[in-house]
Amino acid sequence: KKNIFICSGRKNPRNGGIILCKAKNLEEIKAIIQEDPFNRENIAKYRVINFEPSKYKEEFKHCI
Repeated sequence: KKNIFICSGRKNPRNGGIILCKAKNLEEIKAIIQEDPFNRENIAKYRVINFEPSKYKEEFKHCI
């Protein structure tokens, strides 16, 4: 609903996954993680990595 998530998928080898999102700040991401059922059930561990895209296709400009 908030239009934060851009894409997600599993890693290869299948030992986790990645979610690419556009959030205002780390606090917003932490709030999303708190609502995640995988977090509430202690199924998943999370690592947040911040990055600034410098190259992208023009079609993805609206995601930045």
